[in-house]
Amino acid sequence: MAVEAPPLPERLLASGLTLGSVDPARAAALYARAGLWGSSRAAYYLGQLYETGVGVDPDPYRAQAWYELAGDTGGAASRLAELGASLPQSAEPLTAPPVPVRQALFASGQTELHWQGPGGTAMPRFRVEFVPAGGDGRTLYRDTALSAMLIAQPVARWRVMALRQDGTTGPSSAWSRLVPAPR
Repeated sequence: MAVEAPPLPERLLASGLTLGSVDPARAAALYARAGLWGSSRAAYYLGQLYETGVGVDPDPYRAQAWYELAGDTGGAASRLAELGASLPQSAEPLTAPPVPVRQALFASGQTELHWQGPGGTAMPRFRVEFVPAGGDGRTLYRDTALSAMLIAQPVARWRVMALRQDGTTGPSSAWSRLVPAPR
């Protein structure tokens, strides 16, 4: 894995807008990256895609999470209000782990991670466990409602699991390693 320069969110957003009508799945991936790196407009568009199921499996929890990240952009607040009233009261049983789909290490020292829910199953939250590179080997974790995470340090390995509504974890993905490992 090559160390990359941090992306420019406005370029990711522009690429997503260009691809949106011909390859909505690729546009969704670009919006996720742009949203993580600070584009509230990209987060709003990704919320729309998760809400409608265009380019991604429909997922009201991810739609809500990306709309929340969008803040005051567009109609995010009104979409949040409507979604909040329609969210399922209980999630489907957890039978399979989420699937890691992208990882990247940046010259700034940050690590970008992306995953998708198991087989189109909508889950309210995820836990990402990771081992920082060059550390003492301890596993750290962060919880999120997004389908991606930006970690402020290099990561040697990581895995993701869905969280049940009671806060317990479901099945975890296998550990993914950044290759070559960051130092």
